[in-house]
Amino acid sequence: MEMMRYPIAIDGETADVGTAGELVAALDVLQGHHDRAVLEQLRPHLAEVIGGLQGLYAPLKVLAAEDRLYLIEALGPRLVDVMQRARALRDILATLPRSRSGVYYV
Repeated sequence: MEMMRYPIAIDGETADVGTAGELVAALDVLQGHHDRAVLEQLRPHLAEVIGGLQGLYAPLKVLAAEDRLYLIEALGPRLVDVMQRARALRDILATLPRSRSGVYYV
């Protein structure tokens, strides 16, 4: 089966993203300047691009806090498919920003 690839365009440049590694590479090249735009373009396909739990950790490590939240929200009900196990929720929540009272911003 052939891997699906999804186009992104930033400042007139285009690329195709099909894996979490390629997503992280695209985010790295942009150095945080257009991360949200990339996520917005890939939103309908983020679960496929991320693939699984390890694929989710990769972009969470390089995104700013508000973009981490966007990514989790964009996955919506597909987050369960991506996570694969409940224990991982603790690890993911640890990457999200919290208020001073300890409440997660979601």
